[in-house]
Amino acid sequence: MTIKKVARNVLLVGLFTFVGALSANCFDNRFIPWYPRVINRTVDKKSYFKTEGIFITGDSAYGNVVNRKEQLPELWGKFDQRVLTDASVAAGNANPLRPAWQSVDIKWKLYGKIQGQGFGFSGEYAVTDNISIGGSTAFIHMSSNQKFILPRDTARDLVLTASDENDLESDLRTTLKDLGFDTTKWSYSGLTDTQLYLRYGWAKDYRLKCRQVNAGVKLGAFIPSAKQRATDNPAAIPFGGQNMVGFFAGVDANFELKEDIWFGFLAEISNRFKKTQTRRIPLKGEPEVFGATTGKVEVDPGVTFIISPKVAFHDMQSAIGLSLQYLFGVHSRDVWQDKRDDKTLTIDISNISGLSKWKTEYLLFNLFYDFGRVNPDRKINPVISLSWDIPIDLFGGENIAKSQRIGLSVEFPF
Repeated sequence: MTIKKVARNVLLVGLFTFVGALSANCFDNRFIPWYPRVINRTVDKKSYFKTEGIFITGDSAYGNVVNRKEQLPELWGKFDQRVLTDASVAAGNANPLRPAWQSVDIKWKLYGKIQGQGFGFSGEYAVTDNISIGGSTAFIHMSSNQKFILPRDTARDLVLTASDENDLESDLRTTLKDLGFDTTKWSYSGLTDTQLYLRYGWAKDYRLKCRQVNAGVKLGAFIPSAKQRATDNPAAIPFGGQNMVGFFAGVDANFELKEDIWFGFLAEISNRFKKTQTRRIPLKGEPEVFGATTGKVEVDPGVTFIISPKVAFHDMQSAIGLSLQYLFGVHSRDVWQDKRDDKTLTIDISNISGLSKWKTEYLLFNLFYDFGRVNPDRKINPVISLSWDIPIDLFGGENIAKSQRIGLSVEFPF
């Protein structure tokens, strides 16, 4: 290997490490669909660089097996004004509710919506024929809101007049203010978590009765470049993995079954290392984001596993191609332990573990135009893609946001 080639490899390794520290595939976030796609490596082109514009929106969620449809904020738990008021009283605040309302359930529907825009970078560089390094992250502006609606069932059960409803809403605002919540809107701009990995792969022509075969295993890390979710705003959502370091491992394979017809799949597993953090803590079982106190807890995140097959059709018409990828994922429950120095206040975190586990299903659609099919002799040929990540419910998504993600990207395979 010449000195020039060594220098080029060192420079490219540095570049891809930098890129990784800047499109994101942190697939353990249940609000934002950062799901990985099967990469179309070939025998001749094992590396790529990709930049992408990203648009995200969501206003509902899949609940459990009984209550299929939920609102986004209800992923943290159902909202009951009497429970929250009891928690506020336990924290030392006055009870604004009328005596007749202090011992009955006062359930509200909590609606919400998230929206985001940004851009991402990702890439992979083949250092040798078998060893590659890669990385991804994104810079995103996210906003969300919450809206409290008193259901008719609650108004009927409590026999509320229009004046009573106004008083109840006023009491709710008072309790939220006593707990330090003075807004139901949130926005933030910043980096998502960063993904860096090392991959060992293999690519050959005419193997296993296929025109091309490539497969590999990889091991990588999640670097917490995203900030931890804000504790002073219940409308805030996590950008990444709550500022926790994690690792992941995976396998992938891609087969050209016939000319321009590909089948591939990937499977990945990840886990974040447990960490002691300052979080909102429920006192009476209220939703975590409305926790009546704050303090240190040790959070041990559950394991996340995804599996995803893909079919792709290249050069369908004048260099236009299409791919469809199905993704199924599960996240096991998180475990909290109380690490507060002052444990005078009795906490109730019994609901958190059950609400933290989830299942997800997505259809990842991709329409692309490959300039390499038009000018095969040109050294650099970009691939322009329009992607759409669509939540689906074939086998039962649970406790997961129905967020949609649209991307417009330019990829440079080489």
